[in-house]
Amino acid sequence: MTTSRDHDLFGGSPGAGLNEGAQNDVYYGRLPPNITDQDNLCPMQEAAPCRECPTLVYPGGRGFPVAYGSQVRNVTRIEGLKAKGLGNRTMACELSAVGKPVFNRDSRERYGSWMRDASPPSLLDADKYWYTHERQPRLLFEYSDKDKFDRKIITRNITLPERHQGNSHVVYNGSFYYHVRGRPEIVRFSLRQGQITHRLELPLLAANRSVFLYNSSYTYADFAVDENGLWVIYALPGNNVGVVKLQSDNLDVLHTWNISFQGDSHAKDGDMIMVCGVLYGIKSLTESNTKFSLALDLYTIQSLPYGDLTFTNPFRQTTMVGYNPRHKEIYSWDKGNQLTYPVKYNALDDGSSTDEPSLEALMNAPDYVITESDENV
Repeated sequence: MTTSRDHDLFGGSPGAGLNEGAQNDVYYGRLPPNITDQDNLCPMQEAAPCRECPTLVYPGGRGFPVAYGSQVRNVTRIEGLKAKGLGNRTMACELSAVGKPVFNRDSRERYGSWMRDASPPSLLDADKYWYTHERQPRLLFEYSDKDKFDRKIITRNITLPERHQGNSHVVYNGSFYYHVRGRPEIVRFSLRQGQITHRLELPLLAANRSVFLYNSSYTYADFAVDENGLWVIYALPGNNVGVVKLQSDNLDVLHTWNISFQGDSHAKDGDMIMVCGVLYGIKSLTESNTKFSLALDLYTIQSLPYGDLTFTNPFRQTTMVGYNPRHKEIYSWDKGNQLTYPVKYNALDDGSSTDEPSLEALMNAPDYVITESDENV
């Protein structure tokens, strides 16, 4: 029987010679399917569950609850340092990967450091490199650009009024920050003025060979710079690490953390870096491939995921590791070779960041926004 659907498909009425009363119609070819509802054609997909993120809440009080994973036992303040207040951070993020090392240049010194200014005060300073090594602790070597650094052509030898200690100094905002050898004191040396402008004594900072901060260098105090400014990490008696957030222009103390660890001492780790206000520990600097051992958000006192983070020591004698937030790279000194590592991270919104600029703007911004200098530094 010819149905209304047949009429629709074949022109609305039986063709010539067809009997409208025929009971057994014959069709040739494949008929189109029945009209189907859109929801049946494209059924709604059940949304995949998002990964659970830690609850980011900044606790108050003098001591903090144990909420950081198995590596950290407790976090308190450092006695003897009066803090002005931490304030909001510029950027919150978590590392998701560290890339393979890229070779820059080599030297004959096993112990040393190389630096670039993460917040250069002028265009001239933005291109410069700085270099130190243990055999000449009164000198800071300056290179005007990448070509001079690669060819080992020193632009300026800067004589320091007091010797530096270790391999973990930084250049930031036109100043060189370092630990004074033999004393529990850190200083800010202005590269423009050529003199020490500010000093800070750190309680219980070691100044002899009894307590090194890490297991593979002569470092007692490790300066770090991240998206939120200047930090210093140093060894405290026992199983503890002290972290101090500093005002870069005058070394005023903004906040302190006294971190005690479970089981093995921090001194068995290789190094630590700061990224987006998170303290990361690298397990070894003498193994070709190693893991991260810690990721503690100091703004929220929460542990972030770090189990999948790896780090490579191609020459197995790394003695310096530092993060540069302007170039989004980790710098290292491995058996006299200067290496860089690209990093990948995820932005977080924990409510502690400032409204201006936004996380998205910072993530996508150029490396730096600076002005021309009137002086030839």
